Amino acid sequence: MICFNDYFNRKNLYCFNNCWIICAPACLVWTGLTHLDQWPDWFHGLEKIQPSAPIAFLQRGQTIELSIRGHLPYSLKFEIIVNDFIEYSFVSFTVTGDLNGEGFCQLLPSEKGSTIHFTWNVSPARLWMKMGASIARTVFIKNHDQIVEHSINGFKQWISEKSIEVALPGAVGLGRF
Repeated sequence: MICFNDYFNRKNLYCFNNCWIICAPACLVWTGLTHLDQWPDWFHGLEKIQPSAPIAFLQRGQTIELSIRGHLPYSLKFEIIVNDFIEYSFVSFTVTGDLNGEGFCQLLPSEKGSTIHFTWNVSPARLWMKMGASIARTVFIKNHDQIVEHSINGFKQWISEKSIEVALPGAVGLGRF
């Protein structure tokens, strides 16, 4: 059985490597990425986020339960365990559950604000996803890409709103009497 699982995990490995430029300072981008209570504001498809401890931000050793749903008729439930954490620049994690693997996120200052590099290497754990990958792989990838695209657009909008709040302290709520 172990050989069977190893074979299908290798065959079904999905490697995503994304890079985004966010027009905001790295400290603000880092806050949005690492403060878990902010994720529902911008993370498209996020159904559940539950940290293992009542801590509102990512840190080394933390476990977070997630449930995410894209355009396909199922949700993926998994845990991420934060392995490495360098404030304002890097986080790596292990993924277990409906997806197994690893990922990392690196944040770098850039001329236009900040650059996010995100790598996600996972294999599905559900048997039907493993067995159907030869037929549905492109559909799974498209679903992932849509979730990411909507989420990064939501993040950019969230950052834009936060940037205005930072630039104009106290201006939030003006015009509301």
